[in-house]
Amino acid sequence: MITVNTITKPASGKLKIRAMIMAVIFALITVTLAGYYLYHAWNRYQQSAESEALQLAQSAADLLPASHIATLLQNPEDQKTSVYRLLKESLVRLVEKSKSVYYANIVYEKDGGFFSLADSNPNLSAVYPLPDQVGINGKNFNYAPVFQNDSPALTQPFENQWGAWIRATAHIKDPVTDKAIAVLVVNYPAAAWRDKLWAKMIPDIIVTVVFIIFVLALFSLWQRYKKLKKDWESLAFREALYRNIFEQVPVGIILREGKEIETFAKSLSINPTAKAILGRSEEELMHLTWSEITHKEDLEKERPFYERFAKGEIHSYSIEKRLMKPDGSTIWAHVRVADFSDRAPYNSSMYLCLLEDISARKKSEEALRESERSKSVFLSHFPGMAYRCKYDRDWTMEFVSDGCYALTGYKPESLIDNRGISFNNIIAPEYRQFLWEEWGRVLPQRRRFQAEYKIITRSGEYKWVLELGQGVYDANGNVEALEGIVLDITEQKEREYEITYLREHDFLTGLYNRNYMEREKHRLDKPEYWPLSVFICDIV
Repeated sequence: MITVNTITKPASGKLKIRAMIMAVIFALITVTLAGYYLYHAWNRYQQSAESEALQLAQSAADLLPASHIATLLQNPEDQKTSVYRLLKESLVRLVEKSKSVYYANIVYEKDGGFFSLADSNPNLSAVYPLPDQVGINGKNFNYAPVFQNDSPALTQPFENQWGAWIRATAHIKDPVTDKAIAVLVVNYPAAAWRDKLWAKMIPDIIVTVVFIIFVLALFSLWQRYKKLKKDWESLAFREALYRNIFEQVPVGIILREGKEIETFAKSLSINPTAKAILGRSEEELMHLTWSEITHKEDLEKERPFYERFAKGEIHSYSIEKRLMKPDGSTIWAHVRVADFSDRAPYNSSMYLCLLEDISARKKSEEALRESERSKSVFLSHFPGMAYRCKYDRDWTMEFVSDGCYALTGYKPESLIDNRGISFNNIIAPEYRQFLWEEWGRVLPQRRRFQAEYKIITRSGEYKWVLELGQGVYDANGNVEALEGIVLDITEQKEREYEITYLREHDFLTGLYNRNYMEREKHRLDKPEYWPLSVFICDIV
């Protein structure tokens, strides 16, 4: 038997998947920590910017001449006074010196309305109602809370027709009454405010990115270190394991360099099992060829496949062949030859030869063939029919012995798989249901089957048969098939009928005798047949 196949390389990615999952989890943890740090850094810079804005507003409010502002509030429309010019210049210088402040003005309250007393616009302008009292989409900027709150305050971003703003407010108090007479409003562009915060965040972002890269690099190095450490620890174990397997495996192993079949001289390794199978030492094998230790008939069968293997047309082949031992005896071996070049160092050409002693199996197969032959001879002379059939209504035959023809008049192949006729059709109709019920009764109990019934042969003749059988069950207790024999008992039945007739009939007249009457009386003496009358007559 020769089989030819190609080499397939197994692949397993469980360790890679596990390492990838760990890397993803570690990366998520690192990124989460980095995001947490950046979030707090942003809040810290935001709080610092708010504190600076409030301090600037309060300091500027404290430096403004409150007494002059109180005087100016008595006649806010008069912008020609030196007091107004001085106040105006103070606000202009505040904006000029602060790079972040875009616009500053002083707001006062009058008759429930809010007005700008002076602003940082360099051009002189009249007192006007605050245009941002009405914002975009009709939303008002409410100055009332600003006047009610005595402490410096920072508003949320507010949007009007000139853009989005963040405002810092501080009260200007009368030096005499210490009451708030106006509010200094310092306006910051919201976009510039955010840009300034992002500018402060850049070093933190850079540090965070470097930290993430550094941590991930450390994790990668740690993973590699673990793998190398594991490899180092298992290297000696693998070497010992390989050596133990090579030395003790019950399969012969020959590792050879090159693909020449003529000699063992280039064999790299030969394990003890291979030496035992071949019956030769390693030194002896070095001076022998495959041709010298292979049976001539098997060598000719193997050579075409080896030539294809040597040319690279196939990657492996296997063959069952006879090997010659030193004493001239032969053993059967299953030989598998496979290309080993892709696993060899330095790109050398190598192949692997596996030897398995199958002499015992070959002897068993020969004994089985002899047993089958003997069984075939026995069945061919068996006075009846042996069978194996399915458990179905047709009793579909899987095997029928040659005695089927003498018993039924049908060839065995006619009954196999119901090709010509089913065995159920051969059974006399009055017995078909009886046999089905009887099998159904004994099979669940795993008892043997025994029944007598009639069959109809191909010529139309009725025969009495005795069937002896049993069920064949699988591991789960299900019926796989039925097996048994069918014997011709027609002659026996005829003799039984003849004996019964003579026992129950008068020899001279042919009428029923006293034996028959006694048997019938015993049969009918039951409540369901009462009343019962008996007449006894003697013929003189």
